[in-house]
Amino acid sequence: MAGLAAFVLWPIFASFPQALFYPFVVALSLAGFCGLSILVLTVVDFRNNRRGRQVRPIRAFDVVFGLALAAPSLLELSSLLR
Repeated sequence: MAGLAAFVLWPIFASFPQALFYPFVVALSLAGFCGLSILVLTVVDFRNNRRGRQVRPIRAFDVVFGLALAAPSLLELSSLLR
């Protein structure tokens, strides 16, 4: 939801940067945190539970989704806060 909120706020923020700076930063922060949380939980699950090949597609989805959520959010956040 935070990633979707940031995605919706992005074009509006481009038009009105002063009015939506803090809501956009909060949405980006939450989206980045969620993406990093997904990655950390996937690594912890991978290290603690040695499951078979059946879980590999789920873990691959988690890694791809976590990276897709964290990377753009944190890159945009870092450029905004400079």
